[in-house]
Amino acid sequence: MIPNLSRTVLNKSIPLTLKKVSVEMVKGRPVETFTEVNILGMLKPTRLEKVVKAQIDYNLKYMHYVGTNEVLIDDLIVFNNETYRCYAPGDYSTYGFYKAELEQVKE
Repeated sequence: MIPNLSRTVLNKSIPLTLKKVSVEMVKGRPVETFTEVNILGMLKPTRLEKVVKAQIDYNLKYMHYVGTNEVLIDDLIVFNNETYRCYAPGDYSTYGFYKAELEQVKE
């Protein structure tokens, strides 16, 4: 039997803000709109040796997310007044949680 780890994840989680991205075509141009959702999850800094990405920007922070809410590519997570964009989601819903790799967004 596969264990459901959602309760364990929720016990160690902190409040985060998830901004879901949706793209709409307005006058032939794509326009991004964001929907804010309050979620619970864990963020942990990722060591740069563990970052799997074509190009690493050494001026940005990279984080690892674990939570019970699904995070998709280009979704944003706000934590401590810093925004992070998802570039590699992971679906572990069989076990009751989701993972994602995040990159800091400089505005």
